[in-house]
Amino acid sequence: IISKKTFPISQLCQIMDSPGILRRDDPNAIRNEMEELTLAAMSHLPTAVMYVMDLSGGAGDKCSSVEDQLVLRRELRARFPRRPWIDVVSKVDLGIVEGARERL
Repeated sequence: IISKKTFPISQLCQIMDSPGILRRDDPNAIRNEMEELTLAAMSHLPTAVMYVMDLSGGAGDKCSSVEDQLVLRRELRARFPRRPWIDVVSKVDLGIVEGARERL
């Protein structure tokens, strides 16, 4: 685990693993029910965001490319600018696509 910050936990908290949100080319595109549920939870619950991404380039499907994950991250950060935010890069042992780290 590589971390530049420490986050002491001084109170009990609850963690919700929400369904994934897909990048949409049209920001007004209709989202599926699970995506809507995730966005509703982010909008209405007092939440922090832990955004987990795979920047190794081996996610395996066209909906999870490094580019899509970075674009979606930017869109969500813009939509929820006041939420505490933690970026988590998984699979760093597999390497990170060139230039991805600088774009965070």
